[in-house]
Order: sequence, then C-alpha cells, then structure tokens
Amino acid sequence: MKNFISLIITYIAILFLLSACSVGDKSPNAGHVIIIGIDGLSPDGILNSDTPVMDHMMAHGSYSLHARAVMPSSSGANWGSMIMGAGPEQHGIISNDWRVDNFLLHPNVVRDDNLFPTIFAVIRDQKPDAEIGAILDWNPIQNFIEQNVLSYMALSADEDETTIEAVDYITGNKPLFTFIHIDHVDGAGHRYGHGSPQYYASVAKADSLIGEIIQATRDAGIYEDTVILLSSDHGGVGYGHGGNDPREMEIPLIVYGKNVKQDHLLRIPINTYDTPATALFALGLEIPFEWIGRPVKNAFHGNEDPQLMYHLNNLYPAPDILPEGEGGYNPPGGLFIDEPVTMSIENPSGFGEIRFTLDGSMPDETSPVYEGPVEITQNTVVTTRIFADRRPVSALNTGYFRMLQNPAGHGLRYTIYEKDEMRLLPDFSTLEPKATGTTLEISSNNLELTRRNYVAAVMEGYIEIQNDGRYRFYLASDDGSKLYINDREVVDNDGDHGVITRSGAINLEQGRHKIRVEWFNAGGGYWLAAFMEGPGMERQIIPASMLFLDE
Repeated sequence: MKNFISLIITYIAILFLLSACSVGDKSPNAGHVIIIGIDGLSPDGILNSDTPVMDHMMAHGSYSLHARAVMPSSSGANWGSMIMGAGPEQHGIISNDWRVDNFLLHPNVVRDDNLFPTIFAVIRDQKPDAEIGAILDWNPIQNFIEQNVLSYMALSADEDETTIEAVDYITGNKPLFTFIHIDHVDGAGHRYGHGSPQYYASVAKADSLIGEIIQATRDAGIYEDTVILLSSDHGGVGYGHGGNDPREMEIPLIVYGKNVKQDHLLRIPINTYDTPATALFALGLEIPFEWIGRPVKNAFHGNEDPQLMYHLNNLYPAPDILPEGEGGYNPPGGLFIDEPVTMSIENPSGFGEIRFTLDGSMPDETSPVYEGPVEITQNTVVTTRIFADRRPVSALNTGYFRMLQNPAGHGLRYTIYEKDEMRLLPDFSTLEPKATGTTLEISSNNLELTRRNYVAAVMEGYIEIQNDGRYRFYLASDDGSKLYINDREVVDNDGDHGVITRSGAINLEQGRHKIRVEWFNAGGGYWLAAFMEGPGMERQIIPASMLFLDE
C-alpha cells in the first residue's frame, strides 16, 4: 500500500513538473519589448563603423551577423516580413507601394480586416489593453498595419524626429511593445554607396540614436524589464539593393536586455521573419500557427542552443581574390589587355586553409590548397572558399579573369537614350540618341552615361562561337535588360528591380552571330553584366575576345 501511495505521489509530482515546464515556456522573459529596425544596415556597416552602443549590445547580449532578409531584398517585402512573421509568399507584400487596395498576390490568411496578421494585431488580440506603438521614419510601413490595433503611431520626417518621438513615447507611456523604424542609413547607401565613408558615418549616427532609445528605457524605469531586438531589412551593394547578392541578403540581429545571454553568438539559421516571433516569445505570448517565423529561443537563459543536423555555411568570410573588382557588384578579376596578371588569394579570418579551382568548379576537400600567387594567362574562372578539417566553413568567392590580345576590332557599339519614368525597357525606335561609343564588354561600367537616372542603353555587335552546341546566356541587371541573338530574344530580365539574374538558352553554330543587349536604369543603384556557358566553357562573364564590332 505504501509503495502504491509513493507511486501516486511520484506521478503527481511528475505531472506538476511537466505542467510547470509547459507554463514556463510561455512565461514572459520581459515585460516590455522594443524592435528597432535600421533600414539598410549591413553587418559590414557594424563591423567597419564606430558603433560603441551596438558593440556593447553584442558583448552583453546574443547576436548574429549572418541573419537573412527575404527575397527580394527590398524594403517593402522585408519590413512586411519583420512585422508579420512570414515571408512574401504568405503575406503578399512584394513591392514598396503595396496597399490593401493595390496588390497582386493576396495574403494566404487574413484577420477580419483583410490583412495578414501583424505583430501589432497578434498582441492586441491577446492583450486587449496593452500599450502598443509604432514610430515610422519610412512612412509606407503604415500601409501594412491593421487599423485600430495601435495605441500610438508617429510618421516622422527624419531619423532625428523619429528618435525624439520614440524617446518621448517610451518615457511617457512605458509601452508593452514598440516598433521603431529609422531610415537614414539606407539613404546614405543610395546616395553615397554602401561601404563609403558617408555610409559608415550614417551607421555611427544610428548607433548614437539607438543609445538614446536605450537611455529612454532607463528614464522610464523599465530598462531592467525590457528586451530590445535590433535588426534591418537588407544590406546593399554599390548604390542599391533588391537582388540576391550576400551583401544585400545578410542582416544583423541583436537581442539585448532582460534574461538574454551575454556575448552569445547565435550559430543558427535566422531569417527576418523570426524577429517578431522572438518578440512574442520574449513577452510570453502565443505565436500564431499561421506565421512561419520561429523564435530565437536560445538567445535567452534557460534555452540551450539547438543541435543542428547540418553545418552552417557562413561561419567565416569568404577568401578575398586579388585583384579586387572596382567596387559595387564588380566581381574580382577584371579585363586585362595584352598582358598576363598575377592572381592572389587572402584569408580575412586567418582560420583554416584556402582551397581553390581554376575551372569554375566548386572547391572541395580534394582541391589544391592555396600556397602563393598564380599567373593567369588566359580566360579563367577562379573559385575559392575556406576549409577546416577538410570541411567548407565559409561562403564562396568567384573571380573572373578575362584576357584580350590586341583589342582592335573587338567590342560592341552602344547608344545612350533618356526617357523619364521608365518601368520597363522603352521602345528605342521612338527615342532620340543622346550619346554613342564602343565598349569591350557587356557591362554598365564601360558605358559613358549621359545621366544616372532614367537612362537606357543599346549595345550591338557580333559574338564569335568556337564550337557548335547549346549555349546559355545570363543577364544580371538593375534595372531591366534583354539579350538577343540573331534578332531572337534569348534572355528577358525586364522590369524595375534590384540586381537579379535571368537566363535563356539557344543553339548556335560555329561562327559570328548578331548580338544585341538592351538595358535601363530607372533610379538609384544600377548594374549590368552578361555571362554565358556552353560546350567547352564554364559559366563566365562573356569574354571580350568573343565580341566584335563587325561581322
């Protein structure tokens, strides 16, 4: 009998512990949560700017500098994802001018107001009396938010006004949840270029503004009970973003405050839609099944780092291939005329060993280890990454080396046009040429544009094919572009967009064939490059040695 009673008591104790664990998983880590979104803030910006506040947050919090934006890496899609806990495939925001009465892809789930549920509505539905605020430097975010779920919203004119509004709101209202958007870093990237001194100065200013917001929690008496999530919508390359380059796609996530582990590197895959899920977890609220975002639980004490089944692919930066590109989207390597070039590779982290290939193939544990400079005498695609214990631990880097002997007769003729308000390639037959010239390669770098915005170009000439067979051509462009061979459209990459790549294939016989490339830039950053692959050649920038002015 005593043994039976003992078993009953033990059983009840186990049930109590299980119940306590279940409740504990939903118990709040903090009484207040603030999401601070810095538009256009890249990990590079944090690493190369004067950022004592963010450095302190990482040293006393949990962080990743390899979180990812959603595609496209544009503002609307990513701010929508950061407040909706899902990607564009679910919430339908795929452009910056999205509105509830202006969209192409409808949300897959909605509240009664026909909007995909944002974090504001989710909190309001679970905490009807909660103080919830949004202070928006980029005002279009208001179009993504349900009506009547916010206690307070401010549409600010600039980063300084945004910070003043945020400080006043926090100190005066002690809100349960606050979302703050600051825009000027993205503006510096568009105006001066990502990685420019002005861009880094804008990041340093953002750092000081973040410090003011943190101080506001102290002044309000809620600092010890607050979790702050700091992230961004995208990075950038050159003057733009919107494509799938890692420099555009990688963003920071810093978790700082109550119950957060200190100096804890988050070695897990993280996406921007995980940020609102983490905010709900910190508040102890239920995360909707309709969201795909997962809370970054291991940022908080009492939650172990998950055991990954596979290896992270971004622990260390990719090797640097020298000579470097000329900035922006220019890959390493370059066009070299009448001379060989010495290629070298550097390891920015100093960890592991560099392995590389010279045929464009993916380096593996059998590829040669880099031991010193290599002389390049012919068209070569160099691919490299870092290995440790014979396993890849970095991203890839690829360099394109193009060699041209005697440039006479090589290249394409180009014509520059202007047209206001372009969203697609124009009908060039209706436009007046503004300038002409020749270019050795299909690249926006080599065009002498008459202006930066609302400008277009047509490049025409011949491409010489050495072997019969099927060839695939690629256009990487911001904004739209098209490629024609023998007056047949092969690649259609038209539209107003960031740098994206599209391709098409065609059967070609040995000899010269007409080639025509059309391209335009509507505004902001721009880029154009053309690649090809086929019998006997790996994917590479179309070599200048294959392009001719005349038949």
